[in-house]
Amino acid sequence: MNRISPVPGRFYAFLPAAALLLAICLLAAGTQAAALVPDSQALVDGPTIASVSPPIASAGTNTTITIEGTGFGAKASRESPADVGFPSAGGVYWASGRTSTGNPDDIVSWSDTAIVVRVPNGFNADGIRETASSGGLRVVTDAGARSGPFPFAVSFGVAGKRWARPPVFAVNDNCPGVAGGAGAVRRAVATWNTALPDTYQIDCSGTSNGTAAARDGVSLIAWGPSGGITYYYENDTIVEADIILSTSYTWTAGEAGGSVYGIEPVTLRNLGFCIGIAWLAGAEPQGPSDTGKVSYLSRRDSAANMNLVHLSPADRAAADYLYGRGIANPPLLAAAFAADTIAGPAPLTVRFTDDSLGGATGRTWDFGDGGTAAERNPVHVYAAPGAYTVTLTASASGYPDDTVRAVERIAVTGAAVRAVPGGAGVPTSTANDGRCDDVDGNGRKDFADVVLCFNQMDWIAANEPAGPFDYNSDSRIDFADVVSLFNTL
Repeated sequence: MNRISPVPGRFYAFLPAAALLLAICLLAAGTQAAALVPDSQALVDGPTIASVSPPIASAGTNTTITIEGTGFGAKASRESPADVGFPSAGGVYWASGRTSTGNPDDIVSWSDTAIVVRVPNGFNADGIRETASSGGLRVVTDAGARSGPFPFAVSFGVAGKRWARPPVFAVNDNCPGVAGGAGAVRRAVATWNTALPDTYQIDCSGTSNGTAAARDGVSLIAWGPSGGITYYYENDTIVEADIILSTSYTWTAGEAGGSVYGIEPVTLRNLGFCIGIAWLAGAEPQGPSDTGKVSYLSRRDSAANMNLVHLSPADRAAADYLYGRGIANPPLLAAAFAADTIAGPAPLTVRFTDDSLGGATGRTWDFGDGGTAAERNPVHVYAAPGAYTVTLTASASGYPDDTVRAVERIAVTGAAVRAVPGGAGVPTSTANDGRCDDVDGNGRKDFADVVLCFNQMDWIAANEPAGPFDYNSDSRIDFADVVSLFNTL
């Protein structure tokens, strides 16, 4: 997860690092660890959201949305429990901004049937910058009752900082073991320049021998031992930025994969942050999500962002808003769909429903096995075992052609699930979604299932069909699946 910490005069963003050792120790010891669940305010029966208007909006631009429904009650004060929660990198960003005294209160008005709220951007309790992201927002009342999530899409976010003049970067072509690193960097710059006006074109023609971030009057893109992104600002104006790509990572100027990072897509994402565009974290597999955007903060195979080198309409709209006098809430689409099942034995029949936001009038389905469809709610049969990536592209007259995509992976098995050694019976799916969260087969999902999954992870990978145990949808069975199963408790 990228971390951005506010320090007077500068913002930091650090490259991802593994953070699962604590979970390993807790699971191995059989210790309860509720603190690892990202949203401690779990959803229960409560208020009902009927609509959100508009269904797509930008964050950090003072854009307001209206949430209508029933049972919202009244909000006694900014510090009271009643709030609107948006998906974010930390789990939930609360619109009241109560997690940090430096945040604005983005709740404009509150009644029993309608809430008006600005789509927020601020800091969490640890001082980490958070931005409302796409997914399901929720309402909490002063009495502590909570609504279910309601689909909402964040088009783009901005952090309130911008350059007053075109940025100038010097590039150090010192990528270890890679020829053409500077060329990949400059391709990323050229891509952003297609979205920026002529008066704000990024210049990266200069060279440098620098390898570390420093407030020295020179904006730098280089490789060094302390990877990260720093930009310096004065009175909300960015005056200098340094992008240091860590030499502890393996890099390529071509196609990335596994533990190998792509210079062009990573630089493209980092440059977006350096011109004032906030990173988004929404990753709903069937949308609405932020995957497919350069501003999506994670580099994951399952999100299809590992080799993303093209700007989405939302990325372009953010650049236009900051530097081209664009509008805060441009007309954009957000693809979203529902699938009645995402795993099962072949032949597997899946019924898809288009739930796209923003007035889509056309859609293109790619089922991942060579099959396609243009109808709104298709039915598709997967004949052979495999993991298939489903893509829905929503479109409408007058909208950009390269619309945001919703992605899901369908796991089709060819073998039956077997009892896991140490369990009570054959694993089952308590949610009836094809994922065997009842690992020990006793008819319920609890912490014992996580422990058994951890202890028998290698046996499961070698003997079970992958789909029912691939809890994080990355087409493999590993410790990340144990953590994903734990976080569903």
